[in-house]
Amino acid sequence: MSNLQKAVFFQCFHLYLIQVFSLKNVIFD
Repeated sequence: MSNLQKAVFFQCFHLYLIQVFSLKNVIFD
């Protein structure tokens, strides 16, 4: 993978993790 592809992948993965944790906080509050 090129550096650009890695950067895009990690950006998407990071946003995905934020959404998952946000959903968990909503569910468990």
